[in-house]
Amino acid sequence: MTPADFSFVTRWTFDHDRDHVWGVLNELVESDDPAAWWRSVSSSRPDEDSLQLVVRSVLGYRLRIRVHDLRITPPATMRFRADGDLVGRGVLTAVATAPSTSRVVVEWDVTVTRPWMRRTSRILRPGFVAAHHVVMWQARRQLGRVVDAG
Repeated sequence: MTPADFSFVTRWTFDHDRDHVWGVLNELVESDDPAAWWRSVSSSRPDEDSLQLVVRSVLGYRLRIRVHDLRITPPATMRFRADGDLVGRGVLTAVATAPSTSRVVVEWDVTVTRPWMRRTSRILRPGFVAAHHVVMWQARRQLGRVVDAG
């Protein structure tokens, strides 16, 4: 693994059963603006088989990512590939942890492709990791509101 390779596992717990959480996630993915709830991310659909995401980092940079090859396996798994400023794969899994509690696990294995990030990743890696954690923490809070309302 090089300093430009990143592997993250994020876990979000919700006070809702897995089927409810999965239903909300699936509706969001199928909508015209799947990231409308996520303030750090804007999304568009350049074609019916992919999503274009722009992620705004708390450190001031933006990442442009195309998500494609989405494979949904109900009732619990979404797998996808990414290219652009990050190249790799992601897996999102919804798991029942109790009758009315569930966990969403997001696995993200990517390589940074932006030249300035590749050149500085040996030094700035802790900042990139921290920025990822902040964006994902924001996502959990904001998605929680959507799940609670749904």
